[in-house]
Amino acid sequence: MNVSNALIFNRQKGRLQALETIFQQDNRVFLTGNDGAGKTTLAQEYMRCFADKYQAMIRINAATDETFLADLCEALQRFSLPVDMTGSVMEIFQTLHNYLNEQSKALLILDHLPFRFAVQDSPDQQPLRYHFLLITHTAGAPAELPRLDLAGLEARDGALLVLRQAGLLAEQDALLDTAGNEVQMDALELAREMQGSPIALRLAGGYLRQVGLSIRDYLDLFREYPVRLQLHGNGPQGLDVAGELSLAWLARTHPEALAILWMCALLSPEAIPIALLDQGDEEKAEQTIETIQLLVALGLLNKNEDRSVLSMHPLIQQLTRQFCELDEQPQPPELLEPVLRRLRSLLSTLSDQALPARLRIAGHIRQLATQCKQWKLTITEAAEVFGWAATLLWEQKMLSQAEALLRRALEIWEKVPEISQITIVTALERLATLNGQLGNYDEAESLSQRAIVGMMATKGLNHPDVLLALNQLGQYYAAQNKQNEAKASYEKVIEMGEMLKLRQHPVYSTAKYNLALLSIEQGQFGQAEDLLLRVCTVWSHMLGEHNRSTVEARLKLAEVAARLKHWERANSCYEQALPPYEEELGKENPLVLNHLGRAAMALFQLGRLEEAKRLWLRVLAVNAQIG
Repeated sequence: MNVSNALIFNRQKGRLQALETIFQQDNRVFLTGNDGAGKTTLAQEYMRCFADKYQAMIRINAATDETFLADLCEALQRFSLPVDMTGSVMEIFQTLHNYLNEQSKALLILDHLPFRFAVQDSPDQQPLRYHFLLITHTAGAPAELPRLDLAGLEARDGALLVLRQAGLLAEQDALLDTAGNEVQMDALELAREMQGSPIALRLAGGYLRQVGLSIRDYLDLFREYPVRLQLHGNGPQGLDVAGELSLAWLARTHPEALAILWMCALLSPEAIPIALLDQGDEEKAEQTIETIQLLVALGLLNKNEDRSVLSMHPLIQQLTRQFCELDEQPQPPELLEPVLRRLRSLLSTLSDQALPARLRIAGHIRQLATQCKQWKLTITEAAEVFGWAATLLWEQKMLSQAEALLRRALEIWEKVPEISQITIVTALERLATLNGQLGNYDEAESLSQRAIVGMMATKGLNHPDVLLALNQLGQYYAAQNKQNEAKASYEKVIEMGEMLKLRQHPVYSTAKYNLALLSIEQGQFGQAEDLLLRVCTVWSHMLGEHNRSTVEARLKLAEVAARLKHWERANSCYEQALPPYEEELGKENPLVLNHLGRAAMALFQLGRLEEAKRLWLRVLAVNAQIG
């Protein structure tokens, strides 16, 4: 049997065996197929059936940045591995990869993969030893790697699925042949009509069970129904019809269930907390649970192993949003406000939660903000939850996601009269910082200017925070090569610092340092030397001689002194700064070697030839070793 590429097995057992066969020949496999083809279901079934084969099994949901990082952190914690949040996400992933590679048998499933991803073998690391299953859309998988491509179910498997879902077999594990001939034929016909789509067949089965319709009547309705919904992308044929049939029945008979479903459709599809859907009092809570059970029975929601959370297929989310908008159901602001208020009430308890739990909540908040861009939200709870999520994502280096949420929070705060100006100024300042970190310097400049105006109005012209903001504005100017504007900002900070007797305040010396860097760019080395001398004196006293800022300032002073041929000063700076610099970065670091060469030149100019020679030989030796 050829297992190299594009294997298609229609029976579930055949699919599982096919995957196992490919893993016998290659450790890295892509599981592909169109949306709704059952890729995740097959992967979960593989984990269940082959659990005894592996020492460790991990599934990571890569559908969003939040779920990817949350699942990754949980995996590391499960194996008591260090979680270093100062590194990149891929560095954190590498920690898990290294651990799994040391196990005799391990399985890693990376689900909902939105991009081409593979652990790359390199000469300095061991080849991949564990089984790595990457689940993605058909178009996202490299053609050269082994893959299992899922097509629709065979008619008999599809018929069996719909009959079991509908409760039309005497026992749940009964075979197709135990159903009556007429029921069999109708079920086979429906399975072919839906082209074996598992998700559409589950909806059909759930509808049959709840409505009490015969398969023949459902088939006629399916063919004749004037469907209005249309899936975007590669959704399975027939799902739009099956989805609208179920949603239309809910709208007629259980409007409260449709409202809950719409709330779920506006959230992230994974790990939806049932607590967000509760109405508050005990009686309504019981009604909510009953409603959720109905939605699960219809196949519109799924209950996870963790009974406190739900999931919803993204395709069903898409259909639900379309249906509710077409049928003029309660508009999202009406539905969102209770959810946002419950989210706000949860924030105080989330500080005790582990990072993965907080990341998933942030994912729901970001999804809400994305789905409801066109609706104006004016409740302060919305701004608070957006701001909370922005802070959390910022801490995890998800800068663009954090920026969008904080901007949405600012838009709301600016429309609420009772919000204090301090809150708005703080948001403007933080948003400016985020844009600066993203490299959006023109936007950072605009936001920073607005923040300074507001800060002066609320805190006073001479408040130290105004100096901090002016210094930051100078850096945004400098990043855009607006040197005159940057210089004016730094000089204003220095002038105000002297007037307010804030010479010991960090912003005063930082502005001097920034002005020195600008002077170097403009070739004004004398001014730069004078500024750097003052900065080094203050920072060595306040921060310590071995502090990174002090060391870098002293190295800058050494460079400027060398340009001015002040060799004694240059040599003195190198003698003070290089030992801690080398200790921190390492003897082979290119920056260290570059400064060692400069130090050697200073010694040479002073006539200390033997010392200069030793330094140059040391640099040459290291370069030869690493080259």
